[in-house]
Amino acid sequence: MSRPPLAREKVLDAFEHVLLIEGERAATMDRVAAEAGVSKGGLLYHFASKIALEEALIERMDHLVALDMDEMLADPSGVAAAFIRS
Repeated sequence: MSRPPLAREKVLDAFEHVLLIEGERAATMDRVAAEAGVSKGGLLYHFASKIALEEALIERMDHLVALDMDEMLADPSGVAAAFIRS
């Protein structure tokens, strides 16, 4: 799988940050664009709507969970030990 463009990742990082720090009401498209340091047009190039942005963040989180699970399952000390260390 090819790496997503850097601006797309910056927007997802910004969206996640605004959600965690300021809450969902603050996570407007304008606020996320400002946090990411991109224009609103740049944000809309990657995510046509807030729903698309939410879906991409969920997809990213699912991917990260899958990576963590694979790592834990492959750990020679066992899943529980790997989980505790994480």
